[in-house]
Amino acid sequence: MKVNLCPRLVLTTVLICLGLLGGCVQSQKRTLTAKYVMPPRVVRDVSALQNLVIAPPRVVLSGNYDKAKKLIPVFVNCLNQRLISGIYQERFFNVQDEIHGNPKGVAALNKTFAHAHGYSIKSRHAKHPARIQTWATVELTRSRGQDRVVTSLATVPYDIKYSDEGVPYSVPDTDNQDLEERITHVDFVTIKAKGDLRVEVRDTKGQVVYTKTFKALHFEKKVGGDTPVEALPTALEIATTLFEDPIAAIVKDISPHKEERSLVVNEQGDATAVVLMKATAFSEAYKRLDTVLQKHQALYESEAQEIKQTFSQKIQDAKAEGATPEALAALRQEEQAALVKAGLFRSPDFENMAIVCETMGLVDEALLFYGQAAEANPENTQAAFSLKRVSECAGKAMSSAQLQGEYEEEENKEH
Repeated sequence: MKVNLCPRLVLTTVLICLGLLGGCVQSQKRTLTAKYVMPPRVVRDVSALQNLVIAPPRVVLSGNYDKAKKLIPVFVNCLNQRLISGIYQERFFNVQDEIHGNPKGVAALNKTFAHAHGYSIKSRHAKHPARIQTWATVELTRSRGQDRVVTSLATVPYDIKYSDEGVPYSVPDTDNQDLEERITHVDFVTIKAKGDLRVEVRDTKGQVVYTKTFKALHFEKKVGGDTPVEALPTALEIATTLFEDPIAAIVKDISPHKEERSLVVNEQGDATAVVLMKATAFSEAYKRLDTVLQKHQALYESEAQEIKQTFSQKIQDAKAEGATPEALAALRQEEQAALVKAGLFRSPDFENMAIVCETMGLVDEALLFYGQAAEANPENTQAAFSLKRVSECAGKAMSSAQLQGEYEEEENKEH
């Protein structure tokens, strides 16, 4: 019986197989990611910065800018509010700000608090808070000038022509156009600002834990002349440009930050658990590995009991035969080697369980299972390395409860 296969069908089948194989290879190389919330880079004790009070910034303005001193409140409020919002967006610290502005507005606010829901409510600052103080020195100058702008005026003559129907129409004669160069002096205004910003952070004990100075802050804008038409910069725009980058650096230095670690699944572990881990089904993988490890433990305890009984009898026989201490020590080492060999099969699943726990933010359990994986197989260097890495990271990481909450939040987003 002869079968005729269409070449196009054969080619399609081959491409599908290659695609499936490529997907399998790619899934084997897939890595998982564990996220850690690390303490600030400059302050190890995060509690020392809780209940931050943003002290009113101290700003000194100089220069020939019109009414420069009257612009100080704009710079103060810009620096103050952007620092507060930057820290608040990190969601790690409680920010307390003193209300600045119209005293009548503060009185009205206190009156509202005092009569809310029938209770007498009085605002009060926390005792011994951490404190952030900023100092800024800005020189603001305004200068005028003129730009020499060269333009050309073209005078183009038109020729009159007639269509086939005799209708007249005009056509520009570009070959005979007259170009006239004109020079115009256009006024412009240049606004320049330069200055320094210094920040100091004191903890709840009043000790300076962070200080930094940002020098050569610069702003410059030219309006008019040969530049596109636009309005003069406002004082808020100038202040925002000067303080934006320094404030971002300050917030980054004193706030906790996230770090990620790539984790590779141990392919020698339980096949079902490996598939679940690659599918990022961590809860299901945890349940599966919990069942697998319980079975492994029961099997290992049974084999270990037999090994201990066997070597116990060998040691008793050796003692009866008058064996030397060296011979007895060799038997005990042989027994220990047999126990390790009998438990080698547990190491991959211990390691995968640790990876699942670390990915879910269960740092304490991850440490336990990494330790068991390294103990079950001393040659599992990856588990030993992970144990050391997580141990070092756990000493600096935030609480596992917070990490667990973050994992659950991300998991809920997926569903």
